[in-house]
Amino acid sequence: MTEQHHSTTIEERQKIIGLWAAGIFAIIGLAFFGYSTYTLFIIQHGQGDISDYTLLPITILMFVSSTISYFLVRGNRFILGIWLLISTNLIIPPILAVLVLRNV
Repeated sequence: MTEQHHSTTIEERQKIIGLWAAGIFAIIGLAFFGYSTYTLFIIQHGQGDISDYTLLPITILMFVSSTISYFLVRGNRFILGIWLLISTNLIIPPILAVLVLRNV
């Protein structure tokens, strides 16, 4: 009986890491969206200010782009999926958050 040795290639490891990263960012984006929605509509009774109405769409962007990234990486479009993930979750939201919240 032969023993089958399973080794992963670099591409397979990158895909696994990309899937985990996209999945984690999708969950974080969904959590931020839920918290923003809760804060805006439950605590503030829909009376938000400019920061609320700016940051809520950013959380939607984070969740949607992370979900798209997950499916791109899963479909072997690794580079496109990771760049989408990095640009929409690590570059754009912090810049917008600082610009919007600076004056609040």
